[in-house]
Amino acid sequence: MYFMEIFKPLKSVLFLFLMISAACNAQTGEKTKNKIEFLVKGKDGIPIHAARGVSLTFSNPNKGASFSFASPGENKKKEKKYFLTIDFEKMSPEILKLMKDYDSDFSGELRVIGNADNLLSQHIEFSGASLDNVAYQCTLDETSMFLYLWCSKISVNGVELN
Repeated sequence: MYFMEIFKPLKSVLFLFLMISAACNAQTGEKTKNKIEFLVKGKDGIPIHAARGVSLTFSNPNKGASFSFASPGENKKKEKKYFLTIDFEKMSPEILKLMKDYDSDFSGELRVIGNADNLLSQHIEFSGASLDNVAYQCTLDETSMFLYLWCSKISVNGVELN
């Protein structure tokens, strides 16, 4: 009996704690994640690869690493001045096949699709892309493969960058 008398006030406190906890969890909305698709245009059609992240960097063609891609007399339009970094969750065989033919240029696109409305939020088209580097990382929690590309021509949401 003594135990029941002590338990009665705790029962109210426990019930109140559970109600507050449920109310707090109800306030947190579902996290929306973007979906990123990497498409490579080639002889075999346009395969789509799921990517985890993408980064675009513009480089001055007269300085830095992009300077070494073009000889002094070469057409300025062929200079590779755009650098794309694409993060993949795993090293897929299709992407490894793309890396095998690293001497030839290719074109493709990246699509960022919002999860909440399923609409295209970013569209990056590139051409004259060549493989610069591939990095694979594995930790206790996750794996990542980073694909680094130099591109000579790029367009973001229909706007061609010069």
